[in-house]
Amino acid sequence: MLALVVLVYGLIVLLDIVPIYKEKPRKDFWVSTSLLAISFIVSVLLSFGMDIPSPAGPLKQLINMIYHLN
Repeated sequence: MLALVVLVYGLIVLLDIVPIYKEKPRKDFWVSTSLLAISFIVSVLLSFGMDIPSPAGPLKQLINMIYHLN
């Protein structure tokens, strides 16, 4: 499973990230690379069978704290 994840992300880099790098919009390149790196890390962790906690609970607490909903 890990080999498939690495292969797919390698294709994404070749087809998406390399052309962005060659066109020189640096801001787009760094945003795209950062998001791709985060999704790659999550995909690798999932392929190893790790449980990734949902951010819904902490986000709900943060929104409640900001807007004083409780």
